[in-house]
Amino acid sequence: MTQPAPLSALLRKENDAWVLQCLDFDIAVEAGSIPELKKDFERVLNGHIMLDVQAGRRPLQNVPPAPEMY
Repeated sequence: MTQPAPLSALLRKENDAWVLQCLDFDIAVEAGSIPELKKDFERVLNGHIMLDVQAGRRPLQNVPPAPEMY
C-alpha cells in the first residue's frame, strides 16, 4: 500500500466562509466551517482521482498547480 503524498494548501477566511486553495493542484473549496471544508476538499480531490483512474490517466496529471498569486 502506498502512503498519501502531503499537499500544501492556503486556508483563509472570507466573510462567513472558509476557503481552502490547494497549492500543488488548482483545486479550491469553500465551506462554513473547517470540518466541512476538510470533508469537501477530500470529496473533490477523491472525485478528481476517481475520474482520472476511470479514464486510464495518472491521477491529477491534468490538474495544474494553483495560480502563481497563491
